[in-house]
Amino acid sequence: MKPLVFLNGPMGVGKSTVATLLQQKFDRCAYLDGDWCYRVHPFRVTNESKALVLSNIAYLLDGYLKSPDVDLVLFSWVMNKREIRDAVLSKMTERGKCLFVTLTASEEALVKRFAKDIAAGLRTQEGLHRALSYLPDYKADFGGLKLITDEKEPDELAEIVKEYISTHRED
Repeated sequence: MKPLVFLNGPMGVGKSTVATLLQQKFDRCAYLDGDWCYRVHPFRVTNESKALVLSNIAYLLDGYLKSPDVDLVLFSWVMNKREIRDAVLSKMTERGKCLFVTLTASEEALVKRFAKDIAAGLRTQEGLHRALSYLPDYKADFGGLKLITDEKEPDELAEIVKEYISTHRED
């Protein structure tokens, strides 16, 4: 059974950076960012948009899991409630060996990261407020590996996650 790694955490914590680095560390590895599955401007969260993004994610993850060219699937997205992860899984027809990784940070570290991204035009103040409002949700146990990213560089985080995946992919 192919591993399907859910990389979870608030906006700005480093999910995309770590997933990009991880993809380079594994052969035949697919990487899907949940945000890519709903690129609509203006971005609106409605019941219809939620259903659409979940269907898109499930379709793409199923395709990667079926593909003979892929041995490992990475999926990163803000899933601040277990119900979001469960909703993705419920829409899928394929089943991989699910591994769960949560990246989180202190409020201070997240504000500092966002400040750099806002200055570079990559994020907004509204995004920071949303990320901070989700931060308490990540105190919950999502299962799997939980990493606090405050004092760690992306390469170090990617190595830790790689080791976790390598150790647990065949359990």
